[in-house]
Formats: sequence, structure tokens, C-alpha cells
Amino acid sequence: MKNSKSLLLDLIDRIGLNESGAEKRSIAVHLLESICGLTSAEAMTAQAVSPADELKLNEAVARINRFEPLQYILNEAWFFGRKFFVDPAVLIPRPETEELVAMILERVDRAHQSQRVVDVATGSGCIAITLALELRRSETWGTDVSDAALRIARQNATSMGSRTQMISHNVLGDSLPMQDVAVLVSNPPYIAEIEMKSMDRNVLEHEPHLALFVPDNNPLLFYHALASRAKEALVAGGLLAVEINARFGREVASTMADAGLQRVELLRDLAGKDRFVIARKPA
Repeated sequence: MKNSKSLLLDLIDRIGLNESGAEKRSIAVHLLESICGLTSAEAMTAQAVSPADELKLNEAVARINRFEPLQYILNEAWFFGRKFFVDPAVLIPRPETEELVAMILERVDRAHQSQRVVDVATGSGCIAITLALELRRSETWGTDVSDAALRIARQNATSMGSRTQMISHNVLGDSLPMQDVAVLVSNPPYIAEIEMKSMDRNVLEHEPHLALFVPDNNPLLFYHALASRAKEALVAGGLLAVEINARFGREVASTMADAGLQRVELLRDLAGKDRFVIARKPA
């Protein structure tokens, strides 16, 4: 029976991804932490590892080498300091989306008694649930067209003690079933189909295309719909905040302005790319 130190070195050697040594080490430590229940410090010492856990580690490495995302293998992804359940029915939460949540929190009144927050295309529920937990007095909904995604979002809400309501809704065809919304947020599908050829295999082959792609001839369709829903459902002065494709920043901002929204801002992420548009319903 191998110990954690020898297994760590073995895992690093067997991970065949085109990544740096530091990244492979990080993946190996994460596997030992999650599968074997070790802390990062324990993973690098000679801790006993059971044959059953060693088998799970071997299976995990085989899946990694088939370009399956680590988050799906372990069914966990960290977002805003909280661990969410994920599987291939939902997108893996990204750091850029954490930035979107932080921008919203900077712009809302946390003391408001009962502001309504709606997250469209909620996926795992990471945005909606995080906002609900950070804005404890809010009434929060997540909506999605995918029943499989809603199942996971509800599971995450329950496990985290959030009362976020998850409902089936198609933003492209239907008005929101709630009014007087203070914050409407979305990280909708925004990758044009032509961009598939430049995408990493771990994304293209494993993450849900329903949540990723839009037609080349209509890449802004979700933003037109969201602008319309914002005009219908937001309170006066209410906030619309969306994540965007960096290729279409100016176009999304123009879409919001053309719809009659005001105080439109195109904002960059920490990598310096156009990544967010925020706007307000006229007061």
C-alpha cells in the first residue's frame, strides 16, 4: 500500500496534460485532498492511503488524461469561498463570474429589507445562491431552461441553507414571472459557434453546449431578451448586470442603451478584457 507522498509524486508524473509542473502538482494535491480527505500539508507527507482510495485516484487520473475537467470528476467547484456541486449538466463556475457578483454587491443596498434578485440562466445556481447568502434580506430566484441544471441548483441551495427559489423559465420567449426586481443578473450563453475551433477540449467536449453557444448570425440574442425583461421587471433605478463575450462589449452596451436603459457601463475583468455590462432602469 502506497502512502500519500509516494502517490503524490506518482500522480504528478502520470498526469499527461500540457500543463506546468506546478499546475500538475496542484491537481495532484487537490485529488488527494478530495478523494482521501487529507489536508494539503498531509498530502505531502507519508500518510496512509487505502487501496480503495488509490483505485479512485487512478480512475481520476485516467479521466483527467481524457481531458475531463477536474471539477466534474470530483463533483465540486469553489465559488466565492463556497463549494458547489457540479456535473456536466452545468457550467463550471469561473473566477470572472465571481467578479460579476462582487460588482453587484458593490452597487446594491445591503440594508434593504426585501429587495428582489433574479439570476437568469442560473446553471449550478452559483450566482443566485451567493447573492442570497450575501444579501440575507433579499428574495432571490434562479431561472433556467434546463431541468437538469435546475435539479443541481436546487441541490446546491438546499445544501447551503439558502431559500433561493429555482424555477423553469425561457428568457428568450417568456416574460419574467416576478415584478419589482431590484437586481437582474445573468451569465448567459455568449460564445459564437465559430469560436468552437479555438476552444480547449476540456470545455468543448464536456461542458454543456446549451449553456455556452449562440448562433453566429445572432450572438446577442440573449442580451436583447435580457434588456427587454429588465425594462419590464426592474424597479425604477433597478440594476441589470451581465457577463459578456469580450468580442461584443460595445455591441452589448449599445443594446442596453437602445432598449432605454441608462447609466450603461462596459467594464473589464482582472485580465483587462471587456467582460461585464451593467445598466439601470430609468428612475
